Amino acid sequence: NRRLKRELKDTQDALEILKKAISILGE
Repeated sequence: NRRLKRELKDTQDALEILKKAISILGE
């Protein structure tokens, strides 16, 4: 369960980075 939470956090972090990259590329 702890591993799942850690993977979920990593996924959210990756998602935030992806959003930033998309916003940068979108301009």
